[in-house]
Amino acid sequence: LKWEESSGNDNLTVDTATVTYQGVDSPVSVIWGKYTIPFGVYETAGVSDPMTLEMAETGETAVQVGYENEGIAVQAYLFNGDVDDGGDDKIESFGMNLGFSNDDFAVGAGYINNIGDSDGISGLATAPSNHVAGYNFNAKANVGPATVIAEYVAADKKFTSGTMSGKKPSAWALEVNFEAGPGTLALGHQKSDDADGLLAEKRTQAAYTFDLAEAVNLGLEYKTEEDYAGVDTDTMTAKVAVEF
Repeated sequence: LKWEESSGNDNLTVDTATVTYQGVDSPVSVIWGKYTIPFGVYETAGVSDPMTLEMAETGETAVQVGYENEGIAVQAYLFNGDVDDGGDDKIESFGMNLGFSNDDFAVGAGYINNIGDSDGISGLATAPSNHVAGYNFNAKANVGPATVIAEYVAADKKFTSGTMSGKKPSAWALEVNFEAGPGTLALGHQKSDDADGLLAEKRTQAAYTFDLAEAVNLGLEYKTEEDYAGVDTDTMTAKVAVEF
């Protein structure tokens, strides 16, 4: 469940609810329900979400078939998105994710036939009404004492409707994080292209997270952004997370 308060209204919504079927010792699984589909990884040790997530994270009610064995992961999913090409209310959105990981590194790639269904793009003032496919590449590696994270997401052609009409948005994020004292220091740089109205053009940030007490974590972050008009914005953020 997810609770949000805005404009004086309290809203309680179902954020994630799934049913998973998987046989004993079987590498194959079937998932049905409302969840964030596996398009992109969007991993960070920082406080703020990366631009790649802001552009492409997609929460939908979907059915997914997956295979995981010896570091190899494959997922294919199908859902009825918010953007209906041609005005037909039918299941016509789908995608696939491929990945490999071990103790030292992880790589992945994904495809979705309608990136306009992402939470960020479909939530704009005017959502698109035509399907535009998208793709994602991500990698993570342990390099000595540091962890390097890189991700890229992009539409494969220009939108022809909605707020993003005439634009072919993309974004990438690069982060290096490592243990520093009692916590983790994360340094990141991100950039978008042709995403005015959705994302900042550039972002650089530094974050430090550490445990205040058992099950209590504090994150501090400084972030500087430049929008497509060349206006700079500096933000300081503090976030307390409690696990129970």
